[in-house]
Amino acid sequence: MLNGVRSKNLNFDNNIFWGGNHVGVGMNQVMTVGFNNNFVGWIEPRNDLEAIGMATLDTMGGVLFCSLTYPSACPGLRITNNICAGAVQQCFTGPAHDCDKKNTNFYNNVAHSSSGGFSGNGFTVYPDPSKPSHKECYEVSNNAAYKMADAGVFTNFPAKRV
Repeated sequence: MLNGVRSKNLNFDNNIFWGGNHVGVGMNQVMTVGFNNNFVGWIEPRNDLEAIGMATLDTMGGVLFCSLTYPSACPGLRITNNICAGAVQQCFTGPAHDCDKKNTNFYNNVAHSSSGGFSGNGFTVYPDPSKPSHKECYEVSNNAAYKMADAGVFTNFPAKRV
């Protein structure tokens, strides 16, 4: 549906991305991207890869920001006021923000009704690789998730505090 790779200065505002296979919106190795006030829904698995046992090579989800090329940094992301519904595996992946500071890059998003694949998470959050302080602590805040098959927020990265 929407795929951005090695791009910069992009802005997506007030769009509907409906019906896709595996990934609704994917942005990787990008800089200065705004993704605001959008709706992403009905993202289904692509069964041909799973049928031959290769599902682990192809991450699924509604809105995936810089997760497929992690730990490549993606500075200047602003992911706000979006809705993702009915996505396979997870609705959103995106970078965390600094602990005890105002969230200015990934907030006011709503995830609901995610299931299938390996899980059914609302938000999969990772430490921002451009911020060394995230090895100590990273944070996600001001997002909402409901009707998830698994966790509302999921992370699996080491830090002394999350």
